[in-house]
Amino acid sequence: MSSLIKKGTVLLFIFAVVFSFFSCEKKKEAPVNLVVSADSADKIDRQILFNYAKQKIADDVKDIEYGVFENDSSKGLIAGREFMSEKEWGMIFYYIKFVNSNPLKVFETPLLKGSLNESLLKRLKLADYNYELFYYDSQDYFLGSGGGEIFTYLIDLNVKEVFYAHFFTVPDKPLSLYLSPNINRSEIRDFFTKNFQRDYPNLVVVSRDFDLDKEK
Repeated sequence: MSSLIKKGTVLLFIFAVVFSFFSCEKKKEAPVNLVVSADSADKIDRQILFNYAKQKIADDVKDIEYGVFENDSSKGLIAGREFMSEKEWGMIFYYIKFVNSNPLKVFETPLLKGSLNESLLKRLKLADYNYELFYYDSQDYFLGSGGGEIFTYLIDLNVKEVFYAHFFTVPDKPLSLYLSPNINRSEIRDFFTKNFQRDYPNLVVVSRDFDLDKEK
């Protein structure tokens, strides 16, 4: 009889250990529901905001920026995702605005040419703007010894518009800069041209864009 009691006790102990193990595993796997408001975002570190963007947008968010992107002084979070397939490639940026501390996804860009690898993302304040613009620069990622290109964007979240500047260098053509036709403000035009002229003073602003992929 005592041996049966001992066996029963051992079985109960093993069951308790196994149950405890799986309970702990489930607790580890449970996603953390992050709560971020406009006020708290100023006080928490970038990694928490990054995890928050992944939770609200997608797990493959690669970079973020947080700031005041509209003239009503509301704060927002921009998250970037990269897409790569045989049919299409590029990036999409998503904008989460905090309205009365409630997060709302209010804008996303179309698929834009570029990569989030080795790129520059930052907030930018231009003259005559009382809010920040979002700036993307592919830097040297698409440049090579035989030519290449640089994709840059300014995104005005206040008017939900994307401005585009494309620098490209190909054999037998001058160093060229194409500006998207929706650039009507001189501040944006001057920013793009002066930004590239610092490194490429001989560049020519052209009226027609160039697709290097189609020329290969």
